Order: sequence, then structure tokens, then C-alpha cells
Amino acid sequence: MRRGQVAMEFVAVCMLLILVWTAFSMLSAEWNRRTYSVAASADAQALLEKIYNEAVDAKAAGPGYSHAFAVPAALAGNQNYTVSIYPAYSTIQIAFKDSSASAVLPFSASGSAGCCTVRVTNDNGNVVFS
Repeated sequence: MRRGQVAMEFVAVCMLLILVWTAFSMLSAEWNRRTYSVAASADAQALLEKIYNEAVDAKAAGPGYSHAFAVPAALAGNQNYTVSIYPAYSTIQIAFKDSSASAVLPFSASGSAGCCTVRVTNDNGNVVFS
């Protein structure tokens, strides 16, 4: 009779460990997702500030200014993103997954910013991204 009780207790402990391990695995996946989401938001904000500063520098430098700068291929967690420049609203927007970040320029800018290398120029007072 004693062996049967030990076997049942062993099975109960194993079941409890499996349950705890499953719960931890589920929570761990959610924590990772949230961590990457926060990291991607921080990356997007930093990229937005970089593009904004490049535009301000180009405007301040005057006509004829041209500068190329690098942008990452993806945000943290390999999240793809798009950079949109809206001349009518003087806005730069970075959109990724289910979120976005935007900044309003004190002047109008045009063009587009893609992956890896972006060139910003001041064409007779107009800031253009290519």
C-alpha cells in the first residue's frame, strides 16, 4: 500500500510541475512580446528624431546642402516599418505593426525615406528626402 501512495504523490508532483511550467511558458511569451513592442516604439521614436533633426539641419544649412544618412532595415524585434512624409501637413510619420510615431516640422518637406540610406537635400529652400 505504501508504494501506491508514493507513486500517486510522484504523479501529482509531476502534474503540478507541468502545470507551473506551462503557465510560466505562456507568461514568458507575453512578456517577450511586450518587451519587443516597447523596444520597437523606442527605436521608432529615435529614428523619427534622427530624420527630424536631419530635416532641420538641411533647412538651416541653406540651398545646396546634401547629406546621406543611414536608417535601420527594421526596428527592434525585426519589425518592419514605413516612413511617410506629408508635405501638406509638414509631418513625418513612422508606422509599424499596430502603432506609429509622428513629428510636425516647422516647415514643409517632401520626398520619401526608404531603407538603409536616405539623402536629404535643400533644393532652393525646400527640404527633399530621397
